[in-house]
Order: sequence, then structure tokens, then C-alpha cells
Amino acid sequence: MERPQQPHQSQLPQQPLQREDAELKFLRDVSQISLSRINCTADAQDEAARNEGNFWDLLCFLRSVGTSSLFYRVVVDDENGDEAPSPKVELLRDPAEMVDSPPGEVLDACLWGNTGPEPGPCLPLARLQASLSWIEACHGRDLERALSRDYVGSDDPLLPPPRRRTMWPETMAELSRETKAAAGSFHPDAPLERIESTSTRRSASPTDVAATIIASHLPTRDETDDARLLRACLFLFRSGRGEEALELARECGQPWRAIGWVGGGYGDVGDGDNDGAMEDYRARRLWKRRCREIAALMGRGARNGGTDAEGADAAPRRLHPSLAYEAGILALLSDAVDAALENPVFESWENAVHAVLSAERGIVEEEVLRMHNRARVEAAGGKDAVFPFPGMVSDEDEDESGASDAGAILGHDADLGAAMEMLSRSPFKAVREGGGDPFRNGMMSFMIGGGAVQEYLEEAAVLAVQLREEDEASFLRFAVHLVLYVDSVFPELSTRLAVPADDDGTEYGEVTLREFLLLRYASFLASSRNLWSQVALYASLLSNQHMID
Repeated sequence: MERPQQPHQSQLPQQPLQREDAELKFLRDVSQISLSRINCTADAQDEAARNEGNFWDLLCFLRSVGTSSLFYRVVVDDENGDEAPSPKVELLRDPAEMVDSPPGEVLDACLWGNTGPEPGPCLPLARLQASLSWIEACHGRDLERALSRDYVGSDDPLLPPPRRRTMWPETMAELSRETKAAAGSFHPDAPLERIESTSTRRSASPTDVAATIIASHLPTRDETDDARLLRACLFLFRSGRGEEALELARECGQPWRAIGWVGGGYGDVGDGDNDGAMEDYRARRLWKRRCREIAALMGRGARNGGTDAEGADAAPRRLHPSLAYEAGILALLSDAVDAALENPVFESWENAVHAVLSAERGIVEEEVLRMHNRARVEAAGGKDAVFPFPGMVSDEDEDESGASDAGAILGHDADLGAAMEMLSRSPFKAVREGGGDPFRNGMMSFMIGGGAVQEYLEEAAVLAVQLREEDEASFLRFAVHLVLYVDSVFPELSTRLAVPADDDGTEYGEVTLREFLLLRYASFLASSRNLWSQVALYASLLSNQHMID
């Protein structure tokens, strides 16, 4: 990480504000049109409409940062076809100069520029934040659709019935009756105790978490209610609504869970007294390390205990055991991306992408906090000094790599291309191969940037030519509007796009990809009487020569 010498300059000419607003409105409108075709079912057409809407939404989020964010590292004037070098993460301020500031304020000032006159985050961080906000918005829409189905009736409600939104009502009833089954001491973590009485192995957590079997002492209905509650909390965390997740846990009689999730400073940060959880660097570091260990152990128990009994490539389950959801929440909050990707509740492509992006941001923030803590230690006179700030810790336990936490997770310096390669390590087929969907492939390409953008645009044109009938109508329309948008924003790139070979014998002569797709689409519209009214609109976008033809 480096401090920038000057504000980052876009590689592309900046458009006037009115033009930018028009672009963003176009991208938002196209996204909403695609998403409006979803009928809240699970068929293939709904999935395609959802993915197309998410694609246009990603372009909108990236474009809101600037044209250099949308067309990241795309170079059109290099004769060798080389990509622009990947810029490094640059801090807006040096944490060493903010020894007296609370950690929350340091993060805002050094990374995001929210507390001063700084010009805003560097381009890699701005793109990372835009991509994370985008995937949170995607999950937010999925959550709203789930809630809408909940209101009209569902055989898999999002939350337990209102009368059961307390802490394990059947279990509490058993304990109050002092039955033989409830005899003995009872700990809030009892559902995680290992069921084999012969085992004496202890886990890394304060509870006995089975490494090879999911063991729950809860009655079936309590376990189901717990799983639904934790699933809803995980939905909220994925949607960027962490405070609501904490409040939901408290309202359902489990405030101890909410307190555990706040341990790393997820709640109030940098408050007036500067005594929030994030002020205590030592406690935060310990909390994150323990959460990672517990998440990994819980995740293994969930997998081996039958959460996906048919194997990692089986069809997704509707409701996993509560252990899996709790492990997923801890993995998200502690940036444990490896534990998340191995957890069955992250078996969809969108869930895995969110885990990767969330961890990338968390790792960058953790590095800034480490630098800030080290500066405080040095300013206080070394590890033997009396530290004037709460939670300070010396670097005496650094490992050989220099990280102040031997259990720290290494990130990719906000390089989205390198980060997305982690998806290939998932044991779930839907995650590994999810990027093969043409719309998700486009999302990946624009997040990666560079040559991947041009390659995707050309592949999309080839696919639009190859598909037939209903698929052709949908994807050809998508490809036409995508290339039209690229041509209006970045014409230098549009003119470089290769034209696919046409297999229907039509002779178009020397044309650009824009002209080629418009001709194909106009021909398709003319083939259906119901679509004739649209022919003139798209024909008007052709060059004079082809318009007359």
C-alpha cells in the first residue's frame, strides 16, 4: 500500500456530468427492465432475467465511479495489445500520522476519504467497494423477493412463526418441567455439543463442535427455527444490513449471538468516547482469529454431518442445519474466505462472490489497523512502554512474514481478477462453473478488466449468432444493447471488436460489430409481425449505406 502523490487520474476522458447521469439512468433502466421479468419462480427464464439484470446493475455501480472504473485497464492504443498495469492500493493518509485518532476514523481517512477533504479512494479500492455494494444490492433484492413470498404463504418461511420467535421454546419447556431428558446443567451452546458420549476431544471454540458429525441436542422444531433465524441473519449480512441482523437476533431471544457478532467492532465505530470495540486492536485481532477457527470447524462439521449428503455437486438444499449458517456468519465477519467457500450455505455463485469481495475489503482494512497499531507502539516507546491507548499490542508475536497476526489472511491488494480466482477452489460445482453462464461471465470480465472486457464482448457476439429461437431473441437483444452502449461511451474499443463469422450466408460486407449486430437484430424483428414496429428504431442506428439496404 502506498500513499498517492496526487489524486488518481482517469485513463479515459471524463464525460460531462449530464452525460454521466444519462449513462447511469440508461444502465439502471435496462437493469430494472430485466429484473421486472422475474416471476419469483425457479425456472430457467427467471434465472436468465435475474442474471441479466444483475449484469447491467454491476455496470451501473462501476460506471458511478468513473469510465476508468468500468473499462478498467482497457488500452486501445497499444500496438502490442498489452494491458495497462494493475495499480496498487494507495492510502489517502498515512496511519502513522494519526496516532491520536481512533481506528474507525483512521479507516475512513486512510481508505475512503469520508472524514476530510481527500479526493476519495484510489481506483482499485473504489472498484472493490462498488463491486461489494453491487453484490449486496443483488442479495438485497433476493431477500425482498423471499419476504414477498413469505407474506403470501410458503412451505419454507424465512422466519419461524411469530409465536416461536424466542430462544428454543420446546427446549425451555423441557427444562422448566425438569424432565429426565433435561436433567443436568444447560449451556447456551448445548446444541453444538458432540453427541458421541465417548469422545473427549475439545474444539477450538468454547463448545464441543463435532468435526465429523452435526450434533444437536435441540428438538427438531427448535433446530428448524434456529436454522431459519440464522439463515435470515445471514441474508441480512449479505445484503449489507448488519445492524438489522443484530436486532433480529435480539428480538428472537438470542442477544448473546448479537453480542458475539459485534466482537470485532461491527457495531458502533469511532463513537464520541472512542471506546468502541474497534478501539481495542488486541481484542479485535483475537476475536477475528477465534471466529476464523470456529467458522472453519463448524463448516467441516456441517459438510461431514450431512448438510450435503449427496456430495458437493448435489442440488442445493432449501434449509441447512443451523450450524452451517452460524459458521457462514462468522466466516463473513472475520474475512475467512476459505472457510466460507467450503461452507454449503455458500454453494451459489453470488454467495461465493460476496464472500470473496467482503473478505478483500476486510483484509485491506485489517492491514491499515495493523499499521496504525504499530505506529502507536513506536510512538509510545516500544513494546516495553506503558501504552496510552486501550487495546494496543506490541509486534513481539509477529511471524516471519511480518504480519502481526500469525493467523492473518492474505488478500490480493484489491485486485478483483486475482481475488475471483478463488472461486475455482470451491468444492461446489455451482460456484466453480457458475461463471460459465454468459451473463455471469460478463460480470466477471468487467470486474477483472483489461483484455477480459474485449474478449467478452466478442464472445457475446458469437453466442448471439449461434443461439436460435427464443434464446436468440433474448441474448441477441442483450448483445445489441451492450455493444451500442460501449460504442457510445468508448468508441475506440467498439471499433476494435472482431465480427463473428455469419453462418446463414448473409453478405454484410465490411462492417463493425455494432453494425453487424444491428443488422442481425433488425432482421430478427422483421421476421415477426408483432415486432415490426421496432424495426425502424434500430434501423435508424445503422450507417446510411446499410440503412438504405
